[in-house]
Amino acid sequence: MIKKILKITCITLILSCGKNTETKEELNIMAKKIPEKFIYHSDTIIDNYAWMRLSDAQKEADTPDAQTKDVLDYLNVENEYLQDKMSDTKSFQDKLFDEFVSRIKQDDES
Repeated sequence: MIKKILKITCITLILSCGKNTETKEELNIMAKKIPEKFIYHSDTIIDNYAWMRLSDAQKEADTPDAQTKDVLDYLNVENEYLQDKMSDTKSFQDKLFDEFVSRIKQDDES
């Protein structure tokens, strides 16, 4: 009887502690793929994420264009996803940052 209870308990624990099946696809934050072909010295390269490359003018513009808005929106969603997934390590991150800062000479004038 006790063996059966232990087996059921172990199976329940194993099934409940399975890996998290929530993926970025399910959260709809995958970067869109827009294939763009580049030819360099007779080699053809397909870059699905060339749309993310912004020119200096786009980066410095006062009002962002559509491409810049798309890139910024995607990056903001990725950052939110990262913050959500890493939230349980926040105290460790703070502790690690404080240790890095403590090892830097604070009165360096050079």
